[in-house]
Amino acid sequence: MVFSDLKPKLMVDINQPWTTIVSKSPRVVLTWDDLAVLVVILVGSFFYLIRRFQTEKIEDGFDLYFVSPQEQAGIRRTSSKDDNISKSIAEELQKLGDSVCIFWGSQSGRGKKFAQDLARECRLRCGIPAMAADLAEYDHEHLSQVSPKTVIGFVVATFGEGDPCDNAVGLHETLQCFQKSANPQALSNLSYFAFGLGNSRYQYFNAFVDFVDSTLAKSGAHRLGDVGKADEAFRGDTTWTTWKRTILSDLAQHFGREQTPDWRSNFSEEFHISEPEHGHLLVAQESHVAELGAGKSSSQSVVCSKISGVRLIPSQVGAVAASSDDSVDGDGQVRRYLHVEFDGRSLQLRQYQSGDHLAVWPINVEEEVKLLAENFGFNEKALDRLIEIEVPELQADNPIPTPTTRRSLLRYYLDISGPVSLELVQVLARYAPTEAGREYLDQIVRQFPSWVTGTSTSFFTIGKLMRQAVPDSSEHWPSGLFAALLGNLPKLRPRYFSIASSPLVDPDRIAITVSVLEKETGDEAIKFHGLTTNYLLSLYQQQIVKGTTSETVRPGPTYDLNGPRGILTGGRVLVQLRQSPFRLPIDERRPILMIGAGSGVAPFRAFVQERVQRQKQGIPQGRMILVFGCRSPQEDFLYAEEWERYVDSGIFQIHCAFSRHGPQKVYVQDKLWSERDMVRKLIMDEKASIYLCGSLNMAEGVKKTINEIVSGSSLSNGHLVKMKKERRLQEDVWAS
Repeated sequence: MVFSDLKPKLMVDINQPWTTIVSKSPRVVLTWDDLAVLVVILVGSFFYLIRRFQTEKIEDGFDLYFVSPQEQAGIRRTSSKDDNISKSIAEELQKLGDSVCIFWGSQSGRGKKFAQDLARECRLRCGIPAMAADLAEYDHEHLSQVSPKTVIGFVVATFGEGDPCDNAVGLHETLQCFQKSANPQALSNLSYFAFGLGNSRYQYFNAFVDFVDSTLAKSGAHRLGDVGKADEAFRGDTTWTTWKRTILSDLAQHFGREQTPDWRSNFSEEFHISEPEHGHLLVAQESHVAELGAGKSSSQSVVCSKISGVRLIPSQVGAVAASSDDSVDGDGQVRRYLHVEFDGRSLQLRQYQSGDHLAVWPINVEEEVKLLAENFGFNEKALDRLIEIEVPELQADNPIPTPTTRRSLLRYYLDISGPVSLELVQVLARYAPTEAGREYLDQIVRQFPSWVTGTSTSFFTIGKLMRQAVPDSSEHWPSGLFAALLGNLPKLRPRYFSIASSPLVDPDRIAITVSVLEKETGDEAIKFHGLTTNYLLSLYQQQIVKGTTSETVRPGPTYDLNGPRGILTGGRVLVQLRQSPFRLPIDERRPILMIGAGSGVAPFRAFVQERVQRQKQGIPQGRMILVFGCRSPQEDFLYAEEWERYVDSGIFQIHCAFSRHGPQKVYVQDKLWSERDMVRKLIMDEKASIYLCGSLNMAEGVKKTINEIVSGSSLSNGHLVKMKKERRLQEDVWAS
């Protein structure tokens, strides 16, 4: 009998095989009653878990006892030595010999673009083999084994409260180990340079690059040049360009190379474009998110989600937006708000929690696609003809979809709708088809800092700038420029929105609040449209019922809403979930003070929904106070009807600050000060948690006011620092 080979031995009554199972050691007896109880428990547990998955979720914040907020949020990725994608830095660089490897750590993709630009200039300008690499793709404990012939570069952004970006977590962990070892010779063979990306309006400006530099230096590594620091608050491109020129000179001297004066003439040689003879047998790669699968930093995969509802908010805005000037600020900005709901029934989206972010992948504006096509002289046939792109080996980290079409590259892959950079103007000047156009662009290069701050020129897209330089549309730009743009234009990136709904209310719907931007600037009446927000506005206009008031909403730019190969037909959008540390307190009875302005109210709608729903389930909840800033009750008092209903729950209050209603402008800071007794009691006596969401300027003003209320001085922030450490102060803010 097979059972006789098992240890401990099992003796089974073959006449009643499931009645009694006897083990010699230890003795265990299972009867029919035992099995019946076990079956009932298992079945009950199964249905309980299914019901809990559909209607509830793990308590907010409970996992913070076991997982760091950065890991939970996708902000910090835990590195794994067993990850089969990771590679030894030393082994990989040994293949290149004397070379430069520039590692990038970036949350938005800007650091990646900088690293790729620098690697390209090392190759073309200095003749030094160079590559740009994702920090997440390598094991960093091998830094000490890197050959002295290799120079390592770090282009890293600072995220959150001085943290590394998600793809730089492995480097951070390794450097912490070097820091703890305190060995001043551990990295004595390593030569490096470093550049940081940050925003001086944040407290921890470029803190991560400072950590990288100090740890490497204390471990014996030798730095080339100074540490560069870009400041996003003041358009850091100029700082980058100046630092890059210096570090290239240092690298050329280090490797004993001469710089090539006319190095930009080699740009088009980086990417070779050909038209295959049997192109009709190939399938075009049109997805503008093709690069996502290559890295390890994405917390969730991209899914195609159908928009299940979209409306202008508040409801009164329909009449305002239908007027000839919409709601136009004194600074020429048109403000419109959309409430957009997505079908969240896919497995990837059902995992969201209140406070998370939803990334929306945009499509380029058709007007910009057509303008670029005209500048290059591409007719419809040329735009849709299949092309193959040969990517240089050292550009392997810069995936280009191939085979593809020129239209697909312009519409879905390259960012052709954003403001131009200094490097891009320099590339255009190199390829300008007329002498007058070249002189015009060279003048912009010489005066770029003042040109980019000019109110009438700061929103030039590449297509508009090309047309401005060469007004005659019959003067076509050379095809070499199109190839050069593959390495010089940034790639389309998603726009992140705070989720404005709770899965407890409806797990099958995910809502976001969208502030749609249109800005008209300068004497030339140049219009700048927010790419992703106007894309969503276009989807709203697509579903408008004929004959309604909202039909007359002033149209924005046009988009091809069907998407590549028609995958977005029927109001579908490519979206991606990103977790966030912006969470309700673990203690559900703790009061919360929520402060936001404009679309910054989005996560607070989710918080209020969640607590009101939990209260309906019989779970006691702490009270919620929302201080909301907007212009007027008629213009942008978002979700006004909902707030009124939530007040009836008995645990919610709202205080509004209207900046364009009444004789005086009232902002959220003013409202907090007028309610300072309540605010002080909430913070000091009731130990409330504070949440800020909105612009960075608003958040800084709010914190100064809270300091004044709590400690009597706007400059004394000791209490807020303590609250941040206790996670009683959380911020979801952005630079405006």
